[in-house]
Amino acid sequence: MTQANIINIVGETKAHSLERLERDARLASAYRDLEDKLIDLKHMARIAFEQAAETVQDIFDGHATEGKHYDQMMFAVGHVEDMIRGLHQKWCAGLQGASQSGDTGLT
Repeated sequence: MTQANIINIVGETKAHSLERLERDARLASAYRDLEDKLIDLKHMARIAFEQAAETVQDIFDGHATEGKHYDQMMFAVGHVEDMIRGLHQKWCAGLQGASQSGDTGLT
């Protein structure tokens, strides 16, 4: 285990301090495991925004009946929603796993 910055809390026993440090390390791991998913979500949200902007532009240009970008926009927005739901589930599992055991609950 790498050396951590230990903060001594007045009145805290050494055993409780070690327990707190171990819990904090598990929580940090749970959040760290989400980094790639958050980056993917950020990129997909940008794509969804661009698709929505193109759809709105079609409406203003009078091409709304063609639905040129509508299907792509709906796919992108739906995919962002799916990614957010999955990320939320992994976050909840990670927090639950981190608080109950050494396992973060993230895969």
